[in-house]
Amino acid sequence: MELKSWRYRRKTHVVRTSTESAYILELLGRNSRIIHGVNFNYRMNPLVQEMKYKVANGEISVPRLIYISYLQDWLLYNTDYNWRLKPEINRTIKAVADIDSHWMDTAQVVTGTKITEVYADLVTALSVRGRNQGLRLKPSQSILIGTMKKKLSGPNAI
Repeated sequence: MELKSWRYRRKTHVVRTSTESAYILELLGRNSRIIHGVNFNYRMNPLVQEMKYKVANGEISVPRLIYISYLQDWLLYNTDYNWRLKPEINRTIKAVADIDSHWMDTAQVVTGTKITEVYADLVTALSVRGRNQGLRLKPSQSILIGTMKKKLSGPNAI
């Protein structure tokens, strides 16, 4: 916590990794009059606002299970680097602290509920990223990547 407090006073990026550290940083902010906050920008997306409206007005039911999956390419090149990669600042959570915080906020906005439990299956597909491991397409080629989930019942059940 000492390193994070020092960084906070120096107005650099700080990642909160526990409720306790978040509380301490909030107190530091109040006592030093530093303006701080988190910009959860997806919550104002028109589609998110429409989903929120439909759930709140009973047009659709409150989701009981929210599933998210995404592919990351923010470390595509060997030269890609920022403060999120420093373990003394961000431990090992990297994308979780960044993208996951936004989707969790979006889910809470849409459902009107608070997340109390998360199950995460974290996978690192490539431990070392670089140009030589990337997919290269010729100008005339295209690629379609997607997922499909199908639920069958009766004689066609899998």
